[in-house]
Amino acid sequence: MIPNTAFQYVIPVTDARKTLNVLVGKSKRRKQPYILTKRGKPQAVLMDIALWNDIEQRLSALYKKSYIDPKLLPYTRDFSDREIQEWLKNDQL
Repeated sequence: MIPNTAFQYVIPVTDARKTLNVLVGKSKRRKQPYILTKRGKPQAVLMDIALWNDIEQRLSALYKKSYIDPKLLPYTRDFSDREIQEWLKNDQL
């Protein structure tokens, strides 16, 4: 599924191949990522490196604010939809 957020530019990979140099220039000037699709499904994102670095820095800062100690990550697990629904139900009490 293609998100409705900042990704307004969606281009098939075959079209992107033909104009890659132009797309790189546009992504740099506009600070706008491009979603590259194959058969209508998102496959990759083309974006300016400065935007990518900004995203990485923001994620790193956000992660540092997390209450999860990185040393504990090996002991975590994904929770099932059933478990999450049960927690949401209990939170509404």
